[in-house]
Amino acid sequence: MGIKIDRAREDIEILNEAYNNRSLVSNEFYDQLEGYGVVINASILVSFIPDGANTYSGEIITQDEAVFSFDIDLYHPKYSIWDDISIQFYKDVKNSIRNKPWAVEVIAYQMFSSKFNKITH
Repeated sequence: MGIKIDRAREDIEILNEAYNNRSLVSNEFYDQLEGYGVVINASILVSFIPDGANTYSGEIITQDEAVFSFDIDLYHPKYSIWDDISIQFYKDVKNSIRNKPWAVEVIAYQMFSSKFNKITH
């Protein structure tokens, strides 16, 4: 189980290093996140998946501990989708912490809590 946790932690760290360095994808992605009020260096990407030539899906924990699911269209922001999934996310984290401590949600939340000293859920 330790190997699964280490691998999941490494994957999230690599993802967030690129995210924080703004090298993950083009500036349009970061511009849209900031337009939604996200502070890039105070948030954690939980997941990030290319979903077409110019769209990306994923989940993010924002600086105020809200969790959003997104589907960002880089070239047509009006088609981007942004949903608050905080309640379900924190339920999933609570349920997975014992049974699946390697779950990406658990690792990302632990990273967020550790990095930003926030543990309220």
